[in-house]
Amino acid sequence: MNCDPAQNVESTESMESDDLIPKEIAAKVSRWLQRNSVPQKYFADKVLNRSQGSFSDYLTKAPPRMPKSHGRGIWQRLQQFLESEEEQKELREQFREGKLNKPE
Repeated sequence: MNCDPAQNVESTESMESDDLIPKEIAAKVSRWLQRNSVPQKYFADKVLNRSQGSFSDYLTKAPPRMPKSHGRGIWQRLQQFLESEEEQKELREQFREGKLNKPE
């Protein structure tokens, strides 16, 4: 049996990320966007550095299980966002400040 703590942390992290369910993450992100009146375009650009179109595809075509490679990082990033109250608050404030300072 391997007792190396570094390896135990790595295996725990990969197990946790395998436990993530993209469909649930997509639903939670969609609800967050609606509750906070943050447009998909703004969120996609600021959080994922993606276009609104590709972000919309991720939300509407979420796989039932965590992908093994392609797209995996997006779901991990979205979960990280959902777990970070501070990041959520920052994004809300940035959006509202930008909206208020927009010339008409």
